[in-house]
Amino acid sequence: MFRLRRGRGPIDDGCAALGLLRAMRLLDRVEGLLRLFQLDMVPALLERAASLVQDDRHCRARLLFLRARLDGIEARFDTALLSAQQSVELWKALGDLAGEALARAEITRILLAAGNTPDALDEGLAALAAAEASGDLAARSQAMRALAHVYLSLEQFDQSIAFCEAAAESARLIHDDVLEGGIVDTLACVYGTMSYQETANGDHARAGELVERSMSCAREAMRLAQQAGNRHNEATALANLCEGLVLGDRTVEAGTLMASWSPEALKEVPSVASHHFDTHGRICMTLGRHEEAVALFTAAFEAARTTSLAMFASEHLADACERTGDLGAALKHHRRFHALFRQVTSEAAQRSARVATVRLETQHAHDNAVRHRTMAEDLQRSNEQLTRRADDLLRLSLHDPLTGLGNRRLMETLVEDGGSGHAIVMIDVDRFKAINDGWSHLVGDAVLRQIALLIRGCCREADTAVRYGGDEFAIVLRSTDAAAVATTAERVRHEVAVFDWNGIAARLNVSVSVGFATRLDLDAGTPVGMLALADRRLYDAKHAGRNRVMGSFAHNDSAFS
Repeated sequence: MFRLRRGRGPIDDGCAALGLLRAMRLLDRVEGLLRLFQLDMVPALLERAASLVQDDRHCRARLLFLRARLDGIEARFDTALLSAQQSVELWKALGDLAGEALARAEITRILLAAGNTPDALDEGLAALAAAEASGDLAARSQAMRALAHVYLSLEQFDQSIAFCEAAAESARLIHDDVLEGGIVDTLACVYGTMSYQETANGDHARAGELVERSMSCAREAMRLAQQAGNRHNEATALANLCEGLVLGDRTVEAGTLMASWSPEALKEVPSVASHHFDTHGRICMTLGRHEEAVALFTAAFEAARTTSLAMFASEHLADACERTGDLGAALKHHRRFHALFRQVTSEAAQRSARVATVRLETQHAHDNAVRHRTMAEDLQRSNEQLTRRADDLLRLSLHDPLTGLGNRRLMETLVEDGGSGHAIVMIDVDRFKAINDGWSHLVGDAVLRQIALLIRGCCREADTAVRYGGDEFAIVLRSTDAAAVATTAERVRHEVAVFDWNGIAARLNVSVSVGFATRLDLDAGTPVGMLALADRRLYDAKHAGRNRVMGSFAHNDSAFS
């Protein structure tokens, strides 16, 4: 029974509670649609939710955040920024750091899209600070993803990669395939951009290596999108993969992949249809199929949801028509391209001005006369603090949040920097999926944390233990003595095998398989070769029956079990 309040009866209270519940369900539905970029129903659902929210601040904050998401996707950056900033203020008043972090991450994306990169960096760092303080992995992942985009725009690729990898790891920990897939696709874009730069610099070997990484990330992003049933992310990753194939001189394969998505399939993802047709058209141009390219660029123009997309399609149509000898059509599309270019430039300037106005009005609401007089000094101090904070956050990105060990990026940095004095031990939990399936993911996480403690206990002070990814660990040892490395590897296997796992879950037994290699191994050669050899020996240990060590002694493979 609802309690009586002045001016309201129990029936009124019950209606309000029911309305609030309906509003929450509507917002849940909106959030799901935005994740899949299915936008057609979102405005109406938001309006219905707004009529039910009433004075509940939590619902109001969430409603404003989702409005900002929609407006940001549809390039209404001024209204998106206003909604997102109002959402931040409500989350702060509620003391909800995770909500504040997510809203600030959205502001970061809006400011970056509007061309205000310095403010975007400030907001991204503030988003990550709030996310770290909240302990919420979803908020942490979104904040790091937003920062990765900022650093990509600044061409600070190492920082962008570091934040992408840390964001993806947080998404994996919460089993969010949609979020992880989007982040991995961003990583594909980073490597692709780096490949373009190295090609321009004349370093074709490095460019080839980077494009292979880009394609690998794009394939993984496609797999995750298919697993989550997210057709939008799948189509975006496919386009990135095909662009990588073109860079890698595999244009025919790229054309075949693009053709695998029919126009009917693209109707499911109208937000990316124009980009898809345009990419396919450019592939056909490279293959000399100019008539087919004209049809695809025409489809890209007709599917364009923004002036920018229509402009690019017109530019490419002009080129394609010229190649087919249709000079009249080429001139028509060229003129349309220039008209759209002027429109895009004007719209971008207007959007930037409107965003700056919203930003300035919000700032004035919080500023005072003292801050105005000392703005130059405050700005200098703020920049110094942000630089230090960025360095601190980059260091944090080298560690795994679940186990407290270093992560894969830290290990690769150590191997590449130290090189000649290193050995690598690779460790994989045997039948870890069965642990997750048979007990739970919580038990699986507890097992990983305990194994991390056991591995750390087997290391010397100079050694570095890392969680390489998923249920795989590694130790970087500052030693090339195969016997000493074998002793460490066997000790890890033994400690895991004899540990009493019943304290974590009844009837639980855990073992690990181990492979190692040193720089003295004839097969290793480079640090990358040494890592590959240790990984191969790990899988040899698994195939030989698990719960054993495979490595080298006097340059000959042998098993320790």
